[in-house]
Amino acid sequence: MQPKKVPDRMLEAGKQAQLDLDFLDAAWKGNLPEVRKLLAEGANVNAQSTRGMPALMWATSTQHADICRFLLENGADVNAKDGNDWTALHWAASYGDTETCILLLSKGADMHVRCSTQKTAFDFAEFFVFQHENPSTALFLKFFEQSGSIFGKEAAARFAIRFKECTSPA
Repeated sequence: MQPKKVPDRMLEAGKQAQLDLDFLDAAWKGNLPEVRKLLAEGANVNAQSTRGMPALMWATSTQHADICRFLLENGADVNAKDGNDWTALHWAASYGDTETCILLLSKGADMHVRCSTQKTAFDFAEFFVFQHENPSTALFLKFFEQSGSIFGKEAAARFAIRFKECTSPA
């Protein structure tokens, strides 16, 4: 008995899946030439990993702003959510990546999106700065300088109050 021939559509689906996995891996590793090559070969710019993370989130989570920019210029969904309802903006804010936050917001990222724990990107940025008992003034100033334009005046005011609480002598 001869083995059955695998239908062409299944072979194509397998090739596409491998192409997309390689694309996600290249974005995660920060390999821009490989990301460009794989996208030109037909990788899906919004393909997701098994965790629901597209390449934009992988690049954001590993702080590769150049890849984020390239992906956004090539149709990446700036407001896509992963399995925990995080967006790329949540990831950038959680790492204190002001440059990528500004990039994402300039491309239409929604700063009001709440993840599965009901946190916004600003909540993650705030946590990043205040996760230490005595936050760095330089780091605070970097975020405060941007927070009014990024997250709004109300959030910046809350941020300033929180900083004062953390740095004032008891």
